[in-house]
Amino acid sequence: MQKIFNLFPFLVFVLLFSACSSSTSGDGDNGDDPNDPNADTSQSLFFVLDEIIFPTGGEVFGFDLDGEGASVASCNKEDLAGNVDNQLGSVLQGLPVVDDDTLTLADTLNDSVVDFIADGTLLAAGEISGIDDFQNDSYVRLDIYALRVPEGKTAPDVDANGVLLADQTFDIDPSSLNAGAPVMRFDNLAIIDGQIDSGPAESAESAVILLRAPLGAHLYELRLTWARIAFDLTETRITNGMIGGVADVSTFGSQLECSGAVQVASIDDTLGLVADFSNSGDATNKNCQGVSMGVSFKGIPVVKGGVGLPADVGACAAN
Repeated sequence: MQKIFNLFPFLVFVLLFSACSSSTSGDGDNGDDPNDPNADTSQSLFFVLDEIIFPTGGEVFGFDLDGEGASVASCNKEDLAGNVDNQLGSVLQGLPVVDDDTLTLADTLNDSVVDFIADGTLLAAGEISGIDDFQNDSYVRLDIYALRVPEGKTAPDVDANGVLLADQTFDIDPSSLNAGAPVMRFDNLAIIDGQIDSGPAESAESAVILLRAPLGAHLYELRLTWARIAFDLTETRITNGMIGGVADVSTFGSQLECSGAVQVASIDDTLGLVADFSNSGDATNKNCQGVSMGVSFKGIPVVKGGVGLPADVGACAAN
C-alpha cells in the first residue's frame, strides 16, 4: 500500500521523507482519518528533534535496509551486529578535516550538530496526527518539516546546557511546503506498543529521506534512498529514534569536496572502500555505488507556528 504522498522532491536534517510501506493493525484507533477535516476527536503531536547523533565508529544503530545481511546486494561488505546497514561511521573516520591530519569528520561532526541545533540552523520536526491512543493506534499520519526560529528571534530557547526547551514556537521552513501542504508525508502508519516504524522500503525510490547535515560552516543535503524511520513516542517525548538510508557515493563525494570541510584526497578512496549497496536492488549487480547510513535522534513537543523564512542551505545540495 502506498503510504507516502511524495508531493514534491525535497529534503531534510533536517529530515524529510517519502516512503512506501504496509499498514499494521493497532488497538486504539477510533476510526478518525487525519485526511478528514471533521475528524477532530483525535490528537496531534508536533515535535522538534533536540538531539541528532551521527555514528563516529563502533555504534550499532540503524536498520537492515536490504534484508540480506552480507549479500551480493550489500556488495559483500559485512553488516554491523544484527545485520544493520550503516557504514557512515567508517566514512567519517576516514575523512581528515582540512588543515589538521589528527582530526577526522568523526571527531567534529556531532559537536557541529549540537551547535547548529542550539543556534537554530538545524531544526527538523515531525507532526503525528490522528492519534487516539499513544500506545496502540491502527491509523496515524506523520508529516515532516524543516523549521525556522520565528521572526524577531535570533535563536531558539535553550537551557543552561544549550539544549532546546520544550513548548516553544517554531515556524515552518517554506521549502517544506508545496501550495501550503506538507511536501513529505507518511500516511497509513500505526502505533504499536508505543512505537512508529515506517517499515522496510519496497525499492530505492519508494522511500527517500533528504537529510540536512553540517559540513564546515553550512548545511548540506544528503539524499537517502531505501529510507526508513522509527521511534518511540509518548505525549511528552520522542525517544529511540532511528533514520536509515543509502547515499549515492558520487553525489556524496561531490558534496564533501564542495563543502571544503575535509581533505579532498581522502574522499574517493574512503567512499570506495565502504560502498555497500546497489541502488538497483539487483542482487546480480556488483557495481555498488551506494553507502548505507544511519543516525539516531530524540524529540520534544513544541508549538507549530506560521511559515517563516527559508533556511540557508549550502550550494552542494542534492537534487
